[in-house]
Amino acid sequence: MGNVKIWLSVPDGSTFEASATGTTDNWEILVDVDSDTGAETEWSRADLDPGPATMVVNSPHTYTGRVDIEVAGDPPAAVTFTAKIIRPDGTTHQLPFTITTPSAEGSYVATIAIATEK
Repeated sequence: MGNVKIWLSVPDGSTFEASATGTTDNWEILVDVDSDTGAETEWSRADLDPGPATMVVNSPHTYTGRVDIEVAGDPPAAVTFTAKIIRPDGTTHQLPFTITTPSAEGSYVATIAIATEK
């Protein structure tokens, strides 16, 4: 499972979109995105499932985020988290990011970064 994604040269005014789904109800997720401006955005399962949760990214700023997926219970869920950047013209910027946890109880973490054009 790849757990790091960096988007570079993201155009000003692009939208960061994220969503998550699970094969059972035994999971939670928290996405915490921080900007170099000091702004913080937090999304929980209610925001992401089915999603998408969205936020606009602006130049010349950078954004870093942590995706924390918690799987518990019986039966455990396989959770899929998907994120992408949509340019102002509606096209997708670079490749989307997807991770899927195994169907096993535990904590799963991913890191994302967005660097906008200067």
